[in-house]
Amino acid sequence: MVILGLTLGHDAAVSIVVDGKLVSSISCERIYREKKTSYIDWVAIDYILSLSNLSFDDVDYISIGGYDEWAMVNDFVKIYYIKTENNEYPFNSELHSETEFGYDVFKDNWLVPPNTDRYTQPFIEVNVVLEGQYVKPGFLVNHHTAHAASTFYTSPFDKSAVLTLDGSGEFPQKSGSYHYGENDRLELLGSPNTLIGVFYDKMTDAMSLGPGYIKAGTLMGLSSYGKPNNIAVNNWKEFIKPGDKISSGDVEYYYIMGSKLAGRPPYSYRPWLDKDSELFSKKPDGSSIFTLLEREDIDKEVGMNLASSVQHIFEKVVLNVVNELYELTKEYNGGNLCLAGGSFLNCNANYKILKESKFDNIFIYPASSDDGLSAGAALYVNHHIIGVEKQKYTNSEIMYGGGGYEDDDKIGIEYDVDVIAKMISESKIIAWYQGSSEFGPRALGNRSFIANPADPKMKDILNSRVKFREWFRPFAPSVLEEYSQEYFDIDVSSPFMLYTCPVKKPDIVPSITHVDGTARVQTVNQEDNPKYYELIKQVQKYTGVPMVLNTSLNINGQPIVETPKEALDLYRNSDIDGIVINNRMIIR
Repeated sequence: MVILGLTLGHDAAVSIVVDGKLVSSISCERIYREKKTSYIDWVAIDYILSLSNLSFDDVDYISIGGYDEWAMVNDFVKIYYIKTENNEYPFNSELHSETEFGYDVFKDNWLVPPNTDRYTQPFIEVNVVLEGQYVKPGFLVNHHTAHAASTFYTSPFDKSAVLTLDGSGEFPQKSGSYHYGENDRLELLGSPNTLIGVFYDKMTDAMSLGPGYIKAGTLMGLSSYGKPNNIAVNNWKEFIKPGDKISSGDVEYYYIMGSKLAGRPPYSYRPWLDKDSELFSKKPDGSSIFTLLEREDIDKEVGMNLASSVQHIFEKVVLNVVNELYELTKEYNGGNLCLAGGSFLNCNANYKILKESKFDNIFIYPASSDDGLSAGAALYVNHHIIGVEKQKYTNSEIMYGGGGYEDDDKIGIEYDVDVIAKMISESKIIAWYQGSSEFGPRALGNRSFIANPADPKMKDILNSRVKFREWFRPFAPSVLEEYSQEYFDIDVSSPFMLYTCPVKKPDIVPSITHVDGTARVQTVNQEDNPKYYELIKQVQKYTGVPMVLNTSLNINGQPIVETPKEALDLYRNSDIDGIVINNRMIIR
């Protein structure tokens, strides 16, 4: 049985389940080299199938885990309601008429309009048509059900409560979900009925940082420099659920609440609609015209304090929602919680859940943004609909979804771990490219810039000279798992880099210590990534510190590299000191 999973929308992605197990996943931005792309065609599909030596003819079902207006950027994929007698395939491709929305339809098969998946509980059976002629039976899985499936079915738990939250939807029940999973079943329990993910998204945009689905992490980093104001500290409960007194309960409520939090009215400057104007040029690409803060004020005290206020409210509301789910399921959840959705890329909030929630065990899927919908949709069909028993996964199977590339003996010289470790100890910057690419936004030891965390200047050097991004953005440590509790206040493994926790020895590792004394930690063990583990171990021999600074192998605004050629191009155009590509290395 072969199930192809697709995300159709921003963070377009492809995944494949073969004989009951998720085997490969990749975000389309890695293939097409466009950040957060919505584009998808045969290149991405053939790529993911080729990793298992399969062709499109081998696919039994196509499962769609995200379908909205973003998906209409091209006509490659179309989804039709099944209205043919006996669900026969293929069906008549003669054009019949148009709906009131203006969509083409096949004869007796009506095109599913955008956003249908958000109103479908939990799935509908459909025809999936590629390039107007290649037809496969399939399923359109509800957006949040796909998120829930991605995390529960890859988790180590036999049973668990499941929470999803993100910045999607303009009504609370479309922005999150409560599920319960047990073995192959995944049951919808309801909605947390909050738009807190939308609030964080819209505030990121309103602060002129850029669209929330791209720049939410920037707001999180900035928030550590400020202090939450009195409204955030004393009135955060007002932000849990939209109310009747101010608005109808949709996203406009949070425009009003954002203005209340900032203590200033929202502005919608007409000149920003003029693309030739100076004001328009100041707005980040993709931004709305709703504004609370001008771009030049982002890293001033007013911006830092507003970011801190947004983050404080977000953390309090999310923890409240988590504990509400616990009370709802405490008789049967086994103390386990699975999380997915873009809101759970917020590592500060994740740590609060880890430390302060009533759940004993937490699992967060590393591709929690919408690229993970492709995996979740395929897994949902595989387990809940077909009934395949839940599978076990290693961390490396979950982390590294892309394909590997063979060594090119014409590149550089043979890799020497001691040479690279010594260079890192001397504050040289290394591009590190290994094996299969990570699935999700974090660099987890296969596509990274690596540097010395003990060098107090390294953060500023990387931000200004290599990554070309905001000065206040922090960097993450990759630490040997057996030393993690010596250096960080964390008592669980963190292989997916999804928790921000206090640093116990900030003076020793200043470049990975954020202004608030925390770091977004990745723990590394020999089983998950033996080569990366060996390198960090060797660095420790020179520095006495069992970690390296790790940041994604890209520059600001570009996707993480996928191929060796892209890694080489980045190296040649970057002010760094060396590159390792699998078992080859080049040193300047």
